Amino acid sequence: MLAHAKPGDGVNSIGICLTLLKHAINIPSLKSNKIAKVNLIVGLAPVDSMSHLTALSQLMNKIQDDGWLDSVYKCNNNRQLKDLILS
Repeated sequence: MLAHAKPGDGVNSIGICLTLLKHAINIPSLKSNKIAKVNLIVGLAPVDSMSHLTALSQLMNKIQDDGWLDSVYKCNNNRQLKDLILS
């Protein structure tokens, strides 16, 4: 799940955070009767449109790599998760 501010929402420097949940939460879809199970919440705070698009592009490259996502779910502490994000 991606939770992010839009450019111009008062962000002073770009930021990203990940919250990895031990137990998935159910999020109902606004457009259908389906329920999504969420294990990972990514927060993104962009300063401007360019940093917003750059950060989203880099994030999508990582998320589309199944090996990277598997590694995220195997993290046992904040340090492992931070190292993975920055790699």
